[in-house]
This record gives sequence, C-alpha cells and structure tokens, in this order.
Amino acid sequence: MAYVVKAMCYVDSEGYGVPDLKKAKRYNTKEMAELAAYVSNGEVVEVKDYSKNLDTNNHSKKFEQQKKKQDKSNQAWMKK
Repeated sequence: MAYVVKAMCYVDSEGYGVPDLKKAKRYNTKEMAELAAYVSNGEVVEVKDYSKNLDTNNHSKKFEQQKKKQDKSNQAWMKK
C-alpha cells in the first residue's frame, strides 16, 4: 500500500504541485505521508496498485473450468 499527499493537487518529491497521480511522491508508510501532509496543509490519500494483483491467466483458467462444467447433457447431472 502506498500513500500520496494531496493539497489542491498532488505533491511531488520536491514539494511542487503536479496534476497527475503518477508523478506524485509515494510514501511507503502512513506516518511519513501524514508528516508531509501536515507541512503542506494537505491530506493523505491511499493509493492501491492493481497491477500487482491482476492475474489474467488465472482468471481465464477459472472461466474455462466453469465452461467445461456447463457442457454436460441434461441427463448426466440426474444420474449422479
């Protein structure tokens, strides 16, 4: 989990305002972000990184397994 400071715009590593979240200075701990927010009269915003959690291959495998289960004929599920 990463944190950034927002005061009308995002704050970069040199203390200047930037309009883009990608250019903002990221803090690893909430305490450091709170200190920077106190100095700049801003607020702490929590940033979630979805690229680490995104696993498209795993999702497609689950979809294929569900699809295979649905291919049974109408009488096959009644026999079990």
